[in-house]
Amino acid sequence: MKRHHTPSLADLAGCAPIAVGFGIGALICLMISLCGCSQRIVEVERPVIVEHTTTERHTELRVDTIYNRDSTFVYLQGDTLIERHYNTIYKVQRVNVADTIRDTIPRIVTVTETQVREVKRPLRWWQQALMWLGGIAATLTTTALAWLLWRIRH
Repeated sequence: MKRHHTPSLADLAGCAPIAVGFGIGALICLMISLCGCSQRIVEVERPVIVEHTTTERHTELRVDTIYNRDSTFVYLQGDTLIERHYNTIYKVQRVNVADTIRDTIPRIVTVTETQVREVKRPLRWWQQALMWLGGIAATLTTTALAWLLWRIRH
């Protein structure tokens, strides 16, 4: 009758470098495949509506002058003393007339913005090959690790 032998870590010592090699190969394939992504800086012009407000002020000063004169004339006519009063009133009026006109005019101004856009282009043949190789390497690494775990437990 055969006795079932459970492998120990010492028995699997030769498989560890192979698993590490698959892992490093998968990482290298992943890094090389990420080099194909690129970005481009684009300057985009877009119109913006800006409201321009013009304020005009017209100030006018009107002056009306009024003087108040009070005069008394006293003179003698014969034996009679005659007194006459003259009262003249001139008024000074100052009137300020101020007009304010506000006018809002919308203007279209072109604004330049810098945007970062991802370049969308089809992959080249070697990039597709690296993606396939990375997928195969990831599958083989997963399979090898599953096999190692199965061998250790059984």
